[in-house]
Amino acid sequence: MAVSFDDMVVIPSIVDLIGVNRVKPIVVVAWEAPPLDFLKLNVDEAMPRDRSKGGIGGILRNCDGRCIASFFGSVGQGCPILVELLALEIG
Repeated sequence: MAVSFDDMVVIPSIVDLIGVNRVKPIVVVAWEAPPLDFLKLNVDEAMPRDRSKGGIGGILRNCDGRCIASFFGSVGQGCPILVELLALEIG
């Protein structure tokens, strides 16, 4: 939806309507089991934009999908990639 500058001046609330009808595709990603006699470690991190604090977590599963071990914890400041590597190291 194209909105002219004049329209934004006369009807400021029209800006709120821009992008309302945009639909983001939903991507479904299913967990895949590791090969027989292998384990699979999944880790993730969460960090706010200001990188002031964050959290990590992980889960270790066998080829049947059963949880063997899991962990989670808080982390301080840091780059998201380095925090993810920390989660791998702990896992």
